[in-house]
Amino acid sequence: MSIDSEALSEVDFIIGLMSKEDYSKIPVGLIGYIKERKSKTYIPNIREDVPLAQQKLKKDTKTLCSLIYRNCLCSTVEKQRLAEEDKELLKQLELEHSKSYNLEEVLRKKRNIQQNEEVVKPVENVQMVSYEKPKWYKKLFEKIIHLIKK
Repeated sequence: MSIDSEALSEVDFIIGLMSKEDYSKIPVGLIGYIKERKSKTYIPNIREDVPLAQQKLKKDTKTLCSLIYRNCLCSTVEKQRLAEEDKELLKQLELEHSKSYNLEEVLRKKRNIQQNEEVVKPVENVQMVSYEKPKWYKKLFEKIIHLIKK
């Protein structure tokens, strides 16, 4: 997965706004990774007086900030609550998928469609028609007669 260097610049700026206590909770390796790979030319447009939820941030920035919060900053009680919310969300998604891709429901809808449409009745006594390829000398004879008639 490739992370946008501009998003890393935004994350670095946000980490720089944190208190020393929260900053110390983030692993040094992660901070080094962010500082090493962030864009040197991009200047984040983040205002300190506006909450982060109300600012236009890149999708990668939001993702990284949520991962840092979840793995480094929140308490164990908060981690458990977030894990429970994730489980509930996954259950809801699975339930929606099972409803939309339920085989019995799909077959029932198909039967209803077939009943509503006019069904073409098959023709009785259908037989295969055999096709014989004409012999080469018959083809030649027909071409000669065709030339003569002209």
